[in-house]
Amino acid sequence: MHKFPRTAYKKWNRYNFFEKIFIVYILVLIWLELFLPILKITWEWNVREMFYMIDKTFPFISSVNIFSLLFMLIWNVSFRFKRFINIVFGFQNNDAIVNFGIIWTHALTLLAVKETMDLVTYRLSSEKLIVLNNIYILSGILILGLIWSLILAVSFSSFKKKQNYTNVVFKNDEKSQEDIKSLFE
Repeated sequence: MHKFPRTAYKKWNRYNFFEKIFIVYILVLIWLELFLPILKITWEWNVREMFYMIDKTFPFISSVNIFSLLFMLIWNVSFRFKRFINIVFGFQNNDAIVNFGIIWTHALTLLAVKETMDLVTYRLSSEKLIVLNNIYILSGILILGLIWSLILAVSFSSFKKKQNYTNVVFKNDEKSQEDIKSLFE
């Protein structure tokens, strides 16, 4: 147990500045999803109930959000998990595209909840059901994450084009290796 802070510090120093910011972004997003209420209902007997984005009231959306947040956190923190996913699915060119896709899925679940709450608010009296402004804070954080990951994806793609990276896969037979080597001579 006494090795954990030292190894965590070493792992943290392996990340570049942008990766560190994105990991902090994911942790802030998780905290907001858990502790920022998005809906308040006042019942007839003056009991107020708060609902969160990750809540037992929304079991399907909560499970999608928990899965996407955990996947995104583990994807950005664990090199072993990223290697495993690259082996299984074969996607390894741009991490920012994966982050964009996960945040996009997360934003769509938030949009579904928001639209449902607006529909119910429209049908009921607005005094009983109040959509809190916190949902706009959460939407803004998600939009910032989408923009950030899209900028990183485009910048990585343009950097890759400038460097003229080439992915070469060698087979074990010598003839194919000689054919590929002759292309670069």
